[in-house]
This record gives sequence, C-alpha cells and structure tokens, in this order.
Amino acid sequence: MGNLFSIEPPESALDRGNRLREEAWAHAQRARDLAADSQAAYRRRDGARAKQLSDERKRYKGLADKQHREASKLIFEGNNEGRGHDTVDVHGLLVEEALEQVARRVGEVKERDGERLTVITGRGLHSRGGAARIKPQVMEWAEREKLECVEDPRNAGCVIIKIERSRPRSCSIM
Repeated sequence: MGNLFSIEPPESALDRGNRLREEAWAHAQRARDLAADSQAAYRRRDGARAKQLSDERKRYKGLADKQHREASKLIFEGNNEGRGHDTVDVHGLLVEEALEQVARRVGEVKERDGERLTVITGRGLHSRGGAARIKPQVMEWAEREKLECVEDPRNAGCVIIKIERSRPRSCSIM
C-alpha cells in the first residue's frame, strides 16, 4: 500500500488471476506433500496422524481447486475484455479450462451463424519445456468435433476454427 501521496493502480483481473493461480499451485503442492506424509504415517501404523494429515490434505486440495476456478475466470475475463465474438483468448488457462471455453465459444458462434472462430492459444513459451500445450489439444478437440481447424498463417499462437453455417445466407420472399 502507498501513502497519501502515492496512488497505486488497482490490480487488474488478469494480474489477480495470475496471483491466484500461483497461490493455487502452492496449495496443490502442499496437498501433495501432506498426502505423502499421510501415507508415511500410515505405513508407520500411526493411523491417527495419517487421518489428521489426510484431512489437512483435503482442505488444501479444496483451496487449490477453488483458487484455480477463480483464477481461470479472472484470467479469461482479463484476456478477453473488449474482444469480439469471433475471437477467444485462452492462453494462460489450463488445458481443460481452455477446451471448455473454446467449446462454449464455438457454440455461441454457431448460434450467431458465424463462420469462424479465432482461438488465441499462445505459442507455449511459458509452458514447461517451452512447448505449446493448449494449441495441439484445441486442434485435436476440433478434429473430434468434425470442425476444420488450421494454424493462423499470420500468427503461430493462434488457430482458426471454421464453422459450418447452420442456415443458408440467402433469403426468400414468399
């Protein structure tokens, strides 16, 4: 916090989402550590301690899950603020979260009789190992859904999903 003469800008949805994501990962790691400790206590035949550690693990797992959900919501909102209906930015989300958002947005584009959806997946530069994780999964999902999906020739961090129109463009007068 600043003093009377300094004004700090409010935390953006994206910044808050990224902060929550880091906290969620820390809680998830704590849950994994507690699970290992609980198993060790059980092997030592210390059932009471194993139960206590297991209960604590469940609490941390619940905190991690809650923070991941909130982080996903905030990151998605921050990345998509001001974007049109024909573009969705899912970079920064976990793969499962990204696929849920893509499926939802494809449905919305179909309802509006749109022809395509540009999906910003990112190039994977921030993924472990620097390899894209979201883009190949989005492309596989589109293939399973029988949707044509191609890498955007202008941006390797985007794919374009082509959507069949549900009704013809022409209209008739009776």
